[in-house]
Amino acid sequence: MEIVLAQHRANGCSAIQMVPRSTRSPPLATLPSRGLFSSKLTKFQHKRQSRPHKISASCESSFSSLATVLRVWCCPVPVHAVTSTVQLSSTLFTLATTLVMPFYTIMILAPKKTWTKRVIESNIPHVVLGAMYTYLLSISWTPNTLHYMFATKHYLPELAGITQMFASTVTVASAWVHLLAADLFVGRQIYLEGLEHNIETRHSLILCLMFCPIGMICHIFTKALTLMNRVPKVHPEKIAAP
Repeated sequence: MEIVLAQHRANGCSAIQMVPRSTRSPPLATLPSRGLFSSKLTKFQHKRQSRPHKISASCESSFSSLATVLRVWCCPVPVHAVTSTVQLSSTLFTLATTLVMPFYTIMILAPKKTWTKRVIESNIPHVVLGAMYTYLLSISWTPNTLHYMFATKHYLPELAGITQMFASTVTVASAWVHLLAADLFVGRQIYLEGLEHNIETRHSLILCLMFCPIGMICHIFTKALTLMNRVPKVHPEKIAAP
């Protein structure tokens, strides 16, 4: 015996009643299709509205709740599509972040090794990050993206529009991969320039990993100070008399 919701035709309202398992309704697999179920629900509503007698308030509330559940079941929202897109963007976000870390690690901990220079000169990580960004950009693009980017009458970006554009999780993931790709490229240039001119770059690379513009400024000043101190000083006594 199980408790199910049964309809009392005598007084026209719902009540809880003990019904044997053998007399229960068939399982959902044997129910008619959703379209047929929805049409029967509509017919039942019209028939119920044409009844001359009044239905109690409790029965009205019960029927409204049942009708709401059936509408949701007959016309489900495709939530799985949105969820899968967000999960995919989250996965690419984690993969891209994990991808760049080994390159910064070897540039900082083993900058003078020959194999480090050979690995950093490879274009493979930049191609992979570019492909990730292109895909995230394609799935985050909407008809309103350009409108958010160039919202002013002079077709210039506006902070309010950019903020509205980054309200999407997928858009934020694409922007993060964009930053990772640009930062790694700048870090590679700093590292290779440091090898070429024998300049210390580890502090600049650490800053470039977290705050890329500050890392670039730090490298520019480091390079300028290092090269300035290497200018050979000419002593007056070494200058030959005319």
